Amino acid sequence: MLWPVLGAMTLAALALLLFPLWRREGATIGREAYDIVIYRDQLDEIGRDLERGVVTEDQAEAARSEIERRLLAAAKSAEPAEPGGKAVPSRRPILVAAGVIVISLPLAAGLGYLYLGSPGLTGQPLAGRAPAQGPSHAEIEVLVAKLANRLERSPGDLKGWLLLASTYTQLERFDDAATAYGRAIPLASEKPETLSDITAAYGEVLMMASGGVITPVARAAFIEALARNGANVRASYYLGLALLQEGKTSEALRMWLTLAGGADADAPWSAELRKRISRIAKEQNIDISKLRPPAGPAAEIRPGKAPPPGPDRADIAAASRMGANERQAMIETMVARLAARLESRPDDFDGWRRLGRSYAVLGRHDAARDAYARAAALRPKDIPVLLLHAGAVLDAAGQPARLPADFIAIMRRVVALDPGNREGLWNLGRAASEAGDGDEAAGLWRRLLEKLPPGSAKRAMVEQAIESLAKK
Repeated sequence: MLWPVLGAMTLAALALLLFPLWRREGATIGREAYDIVIYRDQLDEIGRDLERGVVTEDQAEAARSEIERRLLAAAKSAEPAEPGGKAVPSRRPILVAAGVIVISLPLAAGLGYLYLGSPGLTGQPLAGRAPAQGPSHAEIEVLVAKLANRLERSPGDLKGWLLLASTYTQLERFDDAATAYGRAIPLASEKPETLSDITAAYGEVLMMASGGVITPVARAAFIEALARNGANVRASYYLGLALLQEGKTSEALRMWLTLAGGADADAPWSAELRKRISRIAKEQNIDISKLRPPAGPAAEIRPGKAPPPGPDRADIAAASRMGANERQAMIETMVARLAARLESRPDDFDGWRRLGRSYAVLGRHDAARDAYARAAALRPKDIPVLLLHAGAVLDAAGQPARLPADFIAIMRRVVALDPGNREGLWNLGRAASEAGDGDEAAGLWRRLLEKLPPGSAKRAMVEQAIESLAKK
């Protein structure tokens, strides 16, 4: 039955190939690809107009900038070609092409099948096939470089800088994206809501450039964005994340609850934010009902409810004009300034905690450990800061194979304050296992299991750890 089936398939393929030729129809390229061709022709036409003296150099530069911006946008969203265009070839070429297809296709298919065929293999599912590709990464990089060069000669193009920043972000060139947003910020100074959105985007790419950590400059950008537009969702969310990264979990959840409470019913991010709030509250044993977020829309969130300010408005404006290395130097200067201030104000708990986090961002783990130690000494019963101190101890030790003694001591303090603390129980179990005391490790981890919901990934990990003890 195989050969009749293959023959029928070949005839069907020939019919599909010959029918469009007989109808004298062709196919056009996709919409975005068509746009790309048109824009390139327009660029060539501008060059010819300039040579003929039809346009001036300034007019040509402005036209090129606009066309190249459109060219880049079209290249980013190029789609596979769609059928639909028409062509009218002469009858003789059509007949010649049809004859070649009728003769060569079955012959080539038969020889190819005899040489390469494997009828026992199953076909590849459609979902597993590679999708049609648009412009390559290298082509987009060329377009980006041309746009960047054009903007250096025409620096007042706000839309151009925003397009460049957005493209850099998609390419994961976050430092370059931050520089582009920095060039856009002064151009949007007369549009408060637009400036708020751009400043929040600037803070976001700074955070991405630092591996997800909200640096002092990024935090200042979010505060500035919220000051200009209290309803800026992105800035409100990331300021809540900054609080979470500083160990202020309850304050972060309170801010997010306020943000979620003011969201529209169909806001796509609201449901995900509420899920994250519930998950974090459950992990940290926080009763959300006792947080009592202020009623009202997210517009009620103000910078005064955000983390204490670090860089001021002048600092953020200066940072927006800097490159990556200059911003790093600025952060180090601000951190040094904070450290010097704390020497004269050693009882500033929030200051020491911010200093520890800033040192961690800079990769100065020994200094971060010492700063968190000063904060923990001021509030020895503050579990979040004890956990931050413990993490800094591990970082300073270079993530050793065995837990350091001072880390274990901090975890004992945590569990003494909160016998059900999950992180404390887990790490003390690790310490007991490393010391060869399997019974103590198993006991601590069984206490931890009581705190973990059934079916969770963490519970499965702890159960596996207990099983591994039995095999030793």
